[in-house]
Amino acid sequence: MMASILSKYTPMAVAEGEEGMAIAPNHVYLIPPGKTMTVEKGRLHLTAKSTQRGLHLPIDAFFSSLAREYGERAIAVVLSGIGSDGSRGIRAIKEADGLVLVQEPKSAEFDGMPSAAAATGLADFVLAPEAMPEVILNYARRLPLAPTPPLGPEGGQASADATLDTVLAILQEHAGVDFRQYKPSAVVRRIHRRLAINKCESLNEYVRLLEASDAEKSALYRDLLIGVTRFFRDPDAFEALQKKVLIPLLEAGRDPVRV
Repeated sequence: MMASILSKYTPMAVAEGEEGMAIAPNHVYLIPPGKTMTVEKGRLHLTAKSTQRGLHLPIDAFFSSLAREYGERAIAVVLSGIGSDGSRGIRAIKEADGLVLVQEPKSAEFDGMPSAAAATGLADFVLAPEAMPEVILNYARRLPLAPTPPLGPEGGQASADATLDTVLAILQEHAGVDFRQYKPSAVVRRIHRRLAINKCESLNEYVRLLEASDAEKSALYRDLLIGVTRFFRDPDAFEALQKKVLIPLLEAGRDPVRV
């Protein structure tokens, strides 16, 4: 009944997703019962719910696919619901430099999902639902449609580099971590993201905000420290480790193996 219920509250088209369905603007797509839905190359893909024992987490699966497909253009919104579905998927959104909004648990009829998501510390905003549209629209207006441009305040690249150094120096003084050793492209992407969230038109404007706000210093610090969840980044190396080292070691069985 969800499609007919939601249709009463929005002029957008509301429908259950179908395998291979092309996504379109101003549409709401619902995950069919007993299915996992993902998005790839602009189309929805459905798989049957796993028959293996364990939690069925369709929101986590969808958020993860959204992060892979759209990167910083992905926006995750976690609203009222039972359980913790979504709290893992928002990490993928954050790793991809997307935006995460969570309903203020006190405003939710069922606070399980928003409480679990807020507890991760990954939410950019914890808000009442009526405050979310303005945040989403503001973020969307500032998103680059092309790959993230270099940070370039007036004065050319030398000035941009100096201003970026100022940002990193402020963070080092605040948190004791020197981010100059981090991958520059990742640092620039995360700073661009904070500019968009805070409606800053230039890096210099963001520097002024950063100098004045300990909360923003902490937010940028957390954003820069988001870890990746995919540990096995070099599958060939781990396969060699498994077949040539670990299995022979375990089969020999002479001594305990501690990892």
